[in-house]
Amino acid sequence: MARCKRRFVDQAFIDRISDLPSNLLDCILIRMPIRDAVRTSLLSRKWRHRWTHLKLSSCVIQASRQVTGFSRLTSLEFYRVDVSRGTLETIIGESPLLEKLSLRDCFIEEDSLLIYGPELRLLDVQCHFPKALQLQRPLNVVSVTVKQLLVVQVDDSNTSNLVDFLCHLPVAEDVSLDLICDNEKPFSEIFTSYNIPRKLPVALESMKKLTIEGLSPNEADHISYLLCLIRSSPALTTLELRLCTLQMFVNNVNEEITVEAQGRDEASSNSLQTITITHVRGTKHEMMLIKCLISCGVNLKTMHIIGDRLLQDGQETRMLRELVRLRRAPADAEVIYTGHGEDTAVNLRLN
Repeated sequence: MARCKRRFVDQAFIDRISDLPSNLLDCILIRMPIRDAVRTSLLSRKWRHRWTHLKLSSCVIQASRQVTGFSRLTSLEFYRVDVSRGTLETIIGESPLLEKLSLRDCFIEEDSLLIYGPELRLLDVQCHFPKALQLQRPLNVVSVTVKQLLVVQVDDSNTSNLVDFLCHLPVAEDVSLDLICDNEKPFSEIFTSYNIPRKLPVALESMKKLTIEGLSPNEADHISYLLCLIRSSPALTTLELRLCTLQMFVNNVNEEITVEAQGRDEASSNSLQTITITHVRGTKHEMMLIKCLISCGVNLKTMHIIGDRLLQDGQETRMLRELVRLRRAPADAEVIYTGHGEDTAVNLRLN
């Protein structure tokens, strides 16, 4: 009788679920509510190792002693998720196979978020909090998007700048940056700890596409930073600029620091083929920027200019006339203009 009872107890503690085939375990997980699915990581180590993709939205993650990483996690996506202090860094740091990290409109309760992952290939951080993103060593990230952040820290430095940040992304091919800042300080004080160099200390040999949002042609530091990246990216083929329509800091850019005076020949690119500029209003500094970029693209194929939604008919006509007068360096370069929200494009024949 005792032997039968012992056998019954032993049978009760057998983990039959964990012994199911791997493909069947995956099917169970993807069909469960996310709250219950996350709890399965506590059932056994084998269940914890099932996780390869974690995608959460509109929820709160509280700190817990049981928070840990996932040994097989390759993709982590948070959208509008509130995360308590120390939780996200633990998950990232203890997920050695993590390849994709996406944080959008999240509230991360950290003064600065440490990012490190030997297998990380895609980094997408678009959050107002934390205010700081910290890198301690170069990443093998291929695609990087950093927006809405006030601070980008490198190593243990208290200063922050996008110059050092890009130098820590040596194999990045697709880079998207946001120069818009809701702080009262100007760009030069927030994003650089020293004068912007003519070239980065380390060439961005792999970067093929660069997207910059919030670029202000009125800001000398913005233009210097743009030309620095062009000079430092020998493989750059595609450039997308979304001009800033909120002129928070309008510097009176004199002739010594205009885009022309910075040297078109020194910023020339043999690889640049496509340039897209949006939110164009036809201001003096915008036209100077366009002229400079046309001259920089030695082998430029296409420049697409998209007008701002507030551009009036009279302003648009004057801008088109001025664009037609621009001289182009490449004989076969094509300049196309499209009004905001319009489907019809105008092919401009430059002199």
